[in-house]
Amino acid sequence: MKRLWLVGESLPKKEDGSERKAHKTTNLPATLVPLDPRHGVFPNLVMKPLFTAGYSLSQSHIDKLLPFFQDMNNIVSDKSERRFNLFENRATNSKGRAKKNPETKTETEIFEINNEGMSKRIESFDLDNDLWLVFGHQTNFGLLLWLLNSHKKTEEKFSLKKNHIKAFSEMFITAVNSCCEKSTDEKESTKAKKSLLSSRIGMLHRLCTGVDKEQVLVSVIKKLDPKSSSEQAETISKLLRATVPLLHNEGYQDGTNPTGNAQSHFVQHAKGMTAQGDLYWQVMGNTIATRVLGDFVE
Repeated sequence: MKRLWLVGESLPKKEDGSERKAHKTTNLPATLVPLDPRHGVFPNLVMKPLFTAGYSLSQSHIDKLLPFFQDMNNIVSDKSERRFNLFENRATNSKGRAKKNPETKTETEIFEINNEGMSKRIESFDLDNDLWLVFGHQTNFGLLLWLLNSHKKTEEKFSLKKNHIKAFSEMFITAVNSCCEKSTDEKESTKAKKSLLSSRIGMLHRLCTGVDKEQVLVSVIKKLDPKSSSEQAETISKLLRATVPLLHNEGYQDGTNPTGNAQSHFVQHAKGMTAQGDLYWQVMGNTIATRVLGDFVE
Protein backbone atom coordinates (compact mmCIF):
# COMPACT_ATOMS: atom_id res chain seq x y z
CA MET A 1 0.00 0.00 0.00
CA LYS A 2 1.07 3.55 -0.69
CA ARG A 3 1.95 5.96 2.15
CA LEU A 4 -0.62 8.72 2.54
CA TRP A 5 0.31 12.41 2.73
CA LEU A 6 -1.97 15.40 3.29
CA VAL A 7 -1.22 18.56 1.31
CA GLY A 8 -3.10 21.77 2.04
CA GLU A 9 -2.95 25.53 1.89
CA SER A 10 -1.39 27.46 4.74
CA LEU A 11 -3.68 29.27 7.12
CA PRO A 12 -3.45 33.02 6.66
CA LYS A 13 -1.26 35.06 8.94
CA LYS A 14 -2.26 38.47 10.21
CA GLU A 15 -1.29 41.62 8.33
CA ASP A 16 1.67 42.19 10.62
CA GLY A 17 2.99 38.70 9.87
CA SER A 18 2.09 37.22 13.23
CA GLU A 19 0.34 33.88 13.56
CA ARG A 20 -3.32 33.64 14.34
CA LYS A 21 -4.11 32.65 17.91
CA ALA A 22 -6.70 30.03 18.68
CA HIS A 23 -9.66 31.02 20.79
CA LYS A 24 -9.18 29.89 24.35
CA THR A 25 -10.71 26.46 24.63
CA THR A 26 -9.87 22.98 25.83
CA ASN A 27 -7.27 20.89 23.96
CA LEU A 28 -6.40 23.47 21.29
CA PRO A 29 -2.83 24.66 20.71
CA ALA A 30 -2.06 28.31 21.43
CA THR A 31 -1.57 28.92 17.70
CA LEU A 32 -3.73 27.54 14.91
CA VAL A 33 -1.61 25.19 12.81
CA PRO A 34 -2.57 24.40 9.20
CA LEU A 35 -3.96 20.90 8.77
CA ASP A 36 -4.02 20.48 12.54
CA PRO A 37 -6.77 17.93 13.36
CA ARG A 38 -7.57 19.76 16.59
CA HIS A 39 -9.34 22.66 14.91
CA GLY A 40 -12.80 22.34 13.39
CA VAL A 41 -12.14 22.38 9.64
CA PHE A 42 -10.00 19.25 9.66
CA PRO A 43 -12.69 16.65 10.52
CA ASN A 44 -15.11 17.91 7.86
CA LEU A 45 -12.71 18.32 4.95
CA VAL A 46 -10.04 15.72 5.65
CA MET A 47 -11.54 12.93 7.74
CA LYS A 48 -14.54 12.46 5.44
CA PRO A 49 -12.50 11.34 2.37
CA LEU A 50 -10.24 9.22 4.58
CA PHE A 51 -13.10 7.38 6.28
CA THR A 52 -14.94 6.89 2.98
CA ALA A 53 -11.75 5.37 1.56
CA GLY A 54 -11.80 2.95 4.47
CA TYR A 55 -15.44 2.13 3.70
CA SER A 56 -14.54 1.47 0.07
CA LEU A 57 -11.72 -0.87 1.08
CA SER A 58 -14.10 -2.73 3.40
CA GLN A 59 -16.28 -3.50 0.38
CA SER A 60 -13.54 -4.73 -1.95
CA HIS A 61 -10.27 -5.39 -0.08
CA ILE A 62 -11.16 -6.00 3.53
CA ASP A 63 -7.71 -7.49 4.16
CA LYS A 64 -6.25 -4.04 3.46
CA LEU A 65 -8.54 -2.24 5.90
CA LEU A 66 -6.39 -2.60 9.04
CA PRO A 67 -3.11 -1.57 7.29
CA PHE A 68 -4.95 1.44 5.83
CA PHE A 69 -6.18 2.67 9.21
CA GLN A 70 -2.78 2.00 10.76
CA ASP A 71 -1.18 4.20 8.13
CA MET A 72 -3.94 6.78 8.43
CA ASN A 73 -3.04 7.14 12.09
CA ASN A 74 0.34 8.51 10.97
CA ILE A 75 -1.25 11.48 9.21
CA VAL A 76 -4.11 12.38 11.57
CA SER A 77 -2.15 12.43 14.82
CA ASP A 78 -1.69 15.81 16.49
CA LYS A 79 1.72 16.19 14.88
CA SER A 80 2.79 14.50 11.68
CA GLU A 81 5.67 14.78 9.22
CA ARG A 82 3.30 13.65 6.49
CA ARG A 83 1.20 16.81 6.49
CA PHE A 84 2.47 19.97 4.86
CA ASN A 85 1.19 23.19 3.33
CA LEU A 86 2.03 24.37 -0.15
CA PHE A 87 1.94 28.11 0.50
CA GLU A 88 4.19 29.79 3.01
CA ASN A 89 3.99 33.19 4.69
CA ARG A 90 0.56 33.95 3.36
CA ALA A 91 -0.66 37.26 4.81
CA THR A 92 -4.27 38.36 4.78
CA ASN A 93 -6.71 40.53 6.67
CA SER A 94 -8.50 39.21 9.71
CA LYS A 95 -11.92 37.79 8.91
CA GLY A 96 -14.52 40.49 8.44
CA ARG A 97 -12.08 43.41 8.25
CA ALA A 98 -12.05 45.70 5.24
CA LYS A 99 -8.82 46.34 3.37
CA LYS A 100 -8.31 50.09 3.57
CA ASN A 101 -4.73 50.53 2.41
CA PRO A 102 -4.25 49.88 -1.35
CA GLU A 103 -0.60 48.98 -0.79
CA THR A 104 -1.55 46.49 1.91
CA LYS A 105 -4.19 45.01 -0.38
CA THR A 106 -1.68 44.36 -3.13
CA GLU A 107 0.81 42.77 -0.76
CA THR A 108 -1.65 40.60 1.11
CA GLU A 109 -3.08 39.03 -2.05
CA ILE A 110 0.27 37.44 -2.87
CA PHE A 111 0.97 33.79 -2.15
CA GLU A 112 4.55 32.61 -1.86
CA ILE A 113 5.94 29.15 -2.46
CA ASN A 114 9.43 28.61 -1.13
CA ASN A 115 11.49 27.37 -4.08
CA GLU A 116 14.05 25.54 -2.00
CA GLY A 117 11.45 23.98 0.26
CA MET A 118 9.26 22.81 -2.62
CA SER A 119 12.25 21.48 -4.54
CA LYS A 120 13.16 19.32 -1.55
CA ARG A 121 9.56 18.11 -1.29
CA ILE A 122 9.52 17.10 -4.94
CA GLU A 123 12.93 15.44 -4.77
CA SER A 124 11.83 13.32 -1.80
CA PHE A 125 8.45 12.46 -3.36
CA ASP A 126 8.51 8.68 -3.89
CA LEU A 127 6.17 8.33 -6.86
CA ASP A 128 5.91 4.57 -6.47
CA ASN A 129 5.17 4.45 -2.74
CA ASP A 130 3.73 7.85 -1.74
CA LEU A 131 0.25 9.23 -2.42
CA TRP A 132 -0.42 12.93 -1.89
CA LEU A 133 -4.02 13.88 -1.10
CA VAL A 134 -4.14 17.52 -2.26
CA PHE A 135 -6.97 19.70 -0.95
CA GLY A 136 -8.40 22.79 -2.60
CA HIS A 137 -8.38 24.84 -5.79
CA GLN A 138 -5.47 27.08 -4.85
CA THR A 139 -3.35 24.18 -3.59
CA ASN A 140 -3.93 21.93 -6.61
CA PHE A 141 -3.47 24.56 -9.28
CA GLY A 142 -0.72 26.28 -7.29
CA LEU A 143 1.17 22.97 -7.35
CA LEU A 144 0.64 22.54 -11.10
CA LEU A 145 1.71 26.12 -11.75
CA TRP A 146 4.82 25.66 -9.60
CA LEU A 147 5.74 22.48 -11.48
CA LEU A 148 5.39 24.26 -14.83
CA ASN A 149 7.75 26.97 -13.61
CA SER A 150 10.18 24.84 -11.62
CA HIS A 151 12.39 23.96 -14.59
CA LYS A 152 12.85 27.63 -15.50
CA LYS A 153 16.02 29.09 -14.06
CA THR A 154 15.24 32.05 -11.82
CA GLU A 155 16.59 33.33 -8.52
CA GLU A 156 13.36 35.08 -7.62
CA LYS A 157 11.01 33.55 -5.06
CA PHE A 158 8.03 32.11 -6.88
CA SER A 159 4.98 34.13 -5.93
CA LEU A 160 1.61 34.87 -7.43
CA LYS A 161 -1.61 36.68 -6.74
CA LYS A 162 -4.77 34.87 -5.75
CA ASN A 163 -6.48 35.82 -9.03
CA HIS A 164 -3.46 34.50 -10.92
CA ILE A 165 -4.29 30.96 -9.80
CA LYS A 166 -7.93 31.37 -10.84
CA ALA A 167 -6.90 32.69 -14.25
CA PHE A 168 -4.48 29.80 -14.61
CA SER A 169 -7.20 27.22 -13.86
CA GLU A 170 -9.31 28.86 -16.60
CA MET A 171 -6.41 28.26 -18.97
CA PHE A 172 -6.39 24.68 -17.74
CA ILE A 173 -10.05 24.24 -18.78
CA THR A 174 -9.27 25.53 -22.27
CA ALA A 175 -6.28 23.21 -22.53
CA VAL A 176 -8.30 20.18 -21.42
CA ASN A 177 -11.07 20.89 -23.91
CA SER A 178 -8.61 21.34 -26.77
CA CYS A 179 -6.87 18.06 -25.96
CA CYS A 180 -10.00 15.92 -25.65
CA GLU A 181 -12.35 14.65 -28.31
CA LYS A 182 -15.56 16.57 -28.80
CA SER A 183 -17.81 14.69 -26.44
CA THR A 184 -20.14 15.65 -23.63
CA ASP A 185 -18.22 13.28 -21.36
CA GLU A 186 -15.07 15.43 -21.33
CA LYS A 187 -16.28 18.94 -22.14
CA GLU A 188 -18.08 21.62 -20.19
CA SER A 189 -21.63 22.13 -21.39
CA THR A 190 -22.32 25.59 -19.97
CA LYS A 191 -20.37 28.69 -19.07
CA ALA A 192 -21.83 28.58 -15.57
CA LYS A 193 -20.30 25.19 -14.91
CA LYS A 194 -16.93 26.45 -16.07
CA SER A 195 -17.03 29.15 -13.43
CA LEU A 196 -17.24 26.61 -10.61
CA LEU A 197 -13.88 25.90 -9.03
CA SER A 198 -15.17 22.46 -8.07
CA SER A 199 -15.58 21.61 -11.77
CA ARG A 200 -11.95 22.48 -12.43
CA ILE A 201 -10.74 20.33 -9.53
CA GLY A 202 -12.97 17.53 -10.83
CA MET A 203 -11.30 17.75 -14.24
CA LEU A 204 -7.84 17.65 -12.69
CA HIS A 205 -8.93 14.78 -10.42
CA ARG A 206 -9.94 12.73 -13.46
CA LEU A 207 -6.68 13.37 -15.33
CA CYS A 208 -4.59 12.52 -12.27
CA THR A 209 -6.47 9.37 -11.27
CA GLY A 210 -8.04 7.97 -14.47
CA VAL A 211 -6.60 4.73 -15.81
CA ASP A 212 -6.33 5.98 -19.41
CA LYS A 213 -5.66 9.70 -18.85
CA GLU A 214 -1.86 9.88 -18.64
CA GLN A 215 -1.27 10.98 -22.23
CA VAL A 216 -4.17 13.44 -22.08
CA LEU A 217 -2.53 15.04 -19.04
CA VAL A 218 0.81 15.21 -20.87
CA SER A 219 -0.92 16.96 -23.78
CA VAL A 220 -2.63 19.41 -21.42
CA ILE A 221 0.70 20.24 -19.76
CA LYS A 222 2.30 20.93 -23.15
CA LYS A 223 -0.65 23.18 -24.06
CA LEU A 224 -0.18 25.13 -20.83
CA ASP A 225 3.57 25.42 -21.40
CA PRO A 226 4.41 24.99 -25.11
CA LYS A 227 8.11 25.55 -24.35
CA SER A 228 8.31 22.50 -22.10
CA SER A 229 9.95 19.43 -23.57
CA SER A 230 8.15 16.10 -23.84
CA GLU A 231 10.38 14.77 -21.07
CA GLN A 232 9.46 17.66 -18.76
CA ALA A 233 5.75 17.24 -19.50
CA GLU A 234 5.92 13.51 -18.80
CA THR A 235 7.81 14.12 -15.54
CA ILE A 236 5.14 16.57 -14.33
CA SER A 237 2.40 14.18 -15.42
CA LYS A 238 3.91 11.29 -13.45
CA LEU A 239 4.15 13.44 -10.33
CA LEU A 240 0.57 14.69 -10.63
CA ARG A 241 -0.65 11.14 -11.14
CA ALA A 242 0.81 10.29 -7.74
CA THR A 243 -1.69 12.76 -6.23
CA VAL A 244 -5.45 12.77 -5.66
CA PRO A 245 -6.92 16.28 -6.16
CA LEU A 246 -9.79 16.90 -3.73
CA LEU A 247 -12.15 19.72 -2.81
CA HIS A 248 -11.56 21.85 0.28
CA ASN A 249 -13.88 24.76 1.06
CA GLU A 250 -15.12 24.55 -2.55
CA GLY A 251 -17.16 21.52 -1.54
CA TYR A 252 -19.37 23.72 0.60
CA GLN A 253 -18.96 27.28 -0.73
CA ASP A 254 -18.92 27.04 -4.53
CA GLY A 255 -22.03 28.12 -6.44
CA THR A 256 -25.47 29.41 -5.65
CA ASN A 257 -26.39 26.09 -4.05
CA PRO A 258 -23.15 25.82 -2.03
CA THR A 259 -23.12 22.11 -1.30
CA GLY A 260 -25.24 20.60 -4.08
CA ASN A 261 -23.79 22.43 -7.07
CA ALA A 262 -20.20 22.20 -5.96
CA GLN A 263 -20.18 18.52 -5.14
CA SER A 264 -22.30 17.39 -8.11
CA HIS A 265 -20.09 19.23 -10.58
CA PHE A 266 -16.95 17.80 -9.00
CA VAL A 267 -18.48 14.32 -9.35
CA GLN A 268 -19.51 14.96 -12.96
CA HIS A 269 -16.01 15.84 -14.06
CA ALA A 270 -14.18 13.46 -11.76
CA LYS A 271 -16.23 10.63 -13.27
CA GLY A 272 -16.14 12.03 -16.81
CA MET A 273 -19.92 11.82 -17.16
CA THR A 274 -22.69 14.34 -17.74
CA ALA A 275 -24.92 12.51 -15.26
CA GLN A 276 -24.30 13.05 -11.56
CA GLY A 277 -23.17 9.45 -11.17
CA ASP A 278 -21.98 8.35 -7.76
CA LEU A 279 -22.31 10.39 -4.59
CA TYR A 280 -19.54 12.84 -3.71
CA TRP A 281 -18.29 10.81 -0.75
CA GLN A 282 -18.30 7.62 -2.85
CA VAL A 283 -16.16 9.17 -5.59
CA MET A 284 -13.60 10.44 -3.08
CA GLY A 285 -13.48 7.18 -1.15
CA ASN A 286 -13.32 4.91 -4.20
CA THR A 287 -10.54 6.96 -5.78
CA ILE A 288 -8.36 7.08 -2.67
CA ALA A 289 -8.91 3.36 -2.02
CA THR A 290 -8.01 2.54 -5.63
CA ARG A 291 -4.93 4.73 -5.72
CA VAL A 292 -3.62 3.65 -2.29
CA LEU A 293 -3.53 0.11 -3.68
CA GLY A 294 -1.51 1.34 -6.67
CA ASP A 295 -4.25 1.16 -9.31
CA PHE A 296 -5.95 3.85 -11.34
CA VAL A 297 -9.70 4.50 -11.58
CA GLU A 298 -11.68 2.96 -14.44
